[in-house]
Amino acid sequence: MISNELQETIDTQFRIKKLLWIGLTVGLILYFLAVYFITIGKEPNPNLSRTTEYVFAAAGLILFFIVVIIRRIVYSDNRLKNILVAQQSNTQNLPEILNKYLSRQQIFYIIILAINDSIGILGIAIGFISRDINKALPYIVVAILLNFWVYPKKEQSINNLRSLGQL
Repeated sequence: MISNELQETIDTQFRIKKLLWIGLTVGLILYFLAVYFITIGKEPNPNLSRTTEYVFAAAGLILFFIVVIIRRIVYSDNRLKNILVAQQSNTQNLPEILNKYLSRQQIFYIIILAINDSIGILGIAIGFISRDINKALPYIVVAILLNFWVYPKKEQSINNLRSLGQL
């Protein structure tokens, strides 16, 4: 059974994460709609070089791998276990420790969402430059899929804490 104080700590942190997630995911969709309405009915830019496309693709790919690496490190069970073990000798109670952990995690969550948005912005840029919605679409889709991948899952986090014997 989770104490009320602990439940409130978890609920507050996840409410903030969900609001951030909603705002940035809706932003990506609005970016896509902006490019769509600006480029609709226009001829694609014939002067766009392949090099430009490759540079944008490479930047998007690098950002993708950065998100994957950060997420695997920040949300690993070992990281949580190490933090909880290190803090057990501390005089703080579990809600304070968990609040600190979730607050630190939230910083990385914001960074991940910002990088996902950057991938979408690359798509917007290539869409504007090329005047071709099809060039923007892969970037937007990848950014939205990454956002769904990092959607805050409160029950999963609670189960992780239970499996570590902390709840």
